[in-house]
Amino acid sequence: MKRVALSLLFLSLSVLLIAGEKELGTGYELENVQVIDKSMRLADARRYMITFNEALDVQCRDCHDLRNFASDEMELKLTAREMMLMTKELNEKWFPDAEAEVVTCFTCHQGQRLPPRDAHTGDLLLPQE
Repeated sequence: MKRVALSLLFLSLSVLLIAGEKELGTGYELENVQVIDKSMRLADARRYMITFNEALDVQCRDCHDLRNFASDEMELKLTAREMMLMTKELNEKWFPDAEAEVVTCFTCHQGQRLPPRDAHTGDLLLPQE
């Protein structure tokens, strides 16, 4: 009897956790994904997107309609998608054997919305090694 009760309790908790996970959007299919891995779990995609917040000094709402993350209505989202493709292509072409991305948003943006430029020449100021 105890074993049956524990099994039912475990089953009930599992159902609640799965329902809660679906509500939070974790582990379910992403919509309108064109650059990142379409099979990425939503929770992992959220963690990945947080790197943009740090690298570009932006918030989710700067690129996404918070009521419909799949929407392409925001111009900055389209620009970000182009930049993501650019860094992906640079990494594939110039660093094909690297274990991690070498060129990232931070490479040029250095934690700022717009890449820093030289005040006199207007040239991009890239990090020095």
